[in-house]
Amino acid sequence: PVICYHNIGTHKEIDKIEQESKRWIIEKNFFEKQIRLIKKLGYKTLTLKEFEQWKKNEIQLPYMSMLITFDDGFLNVYKYALPILKKYQMNAVIFIEGNPVNNHTIPDDTDQTHIYMSKEIIDKCKKEYENIEFACHSYGLHTNGSVESKSYKELEEDLEKYKEVMGETHYFAYPFGHYTEEMKKVLKDNGYKLAFAFGPGKKARKEDDDFLVSRIDTSFGMKNWKFVIKMVLPFIY
Repeated sequence: PVICYHNIGTHKEIDKIEQESKRWIIEKNFFEKQIRLIKKLGYKTLTLKEFEQWKKNEIQLPYMSMLITFDDGFLNVYKYALPILKKYQMNAVIFIEGNPVNNHTIPDDTDQTHIYMSKEIIDKCKKEYENIEFACHSYGLHTNGSVESKSYKELEEDLEKYKEVMGETHYFAYPFGHYTEEMKKVLKDNGYKLAFAFGPGKKARKEDDDFLVSRIDTSFGMKNWKFVIKMVLPFIY
């Protein structure tokens, strides 16, 4: 399983936001219960390189292995999720949106749920949390229809801008899970090794397209019994 979270918050923070946004944020104590459950079940949490090597049949992994991902790069992930992941010795990757991170101007001590990590926070995170990796969620394509409407050159320019601001990576997560064959070609031509979808809710398989890796959405805080079923049973939708 490759699981995907977006944002984490306290009950107080979640109560303040509009109903639609609650779809993408889970309460931090609930998040810790899921992470504790993963630990109790004996899962090995992977790095991106380990996942890539497994997918290319270069290494063998225990059956109880998984990749934990977060999309976007919200500050609350740094505040709440990363200390929990460190506590339980879990690896994870954060797919960063370059533009909002690069233009982050809101002070980091607010309790707003939809502010992003600053570049300074990301640099600090890299020093504090060796178990956390960062990869690309595009620089400025995180609007509905953006991927589909861009030319090859525009898509490539977006990747170049991300690299200029955030540094080089070989891993990508499609904004909203939206992709085109043109986008896949741009990624391949620019040295990317894997690209992650959002859905369709099944486990990743070695034989699947390297540029359309399945992820299971856990952002909405599914019940623990359902969470366990999706983690343990093979290829469940």
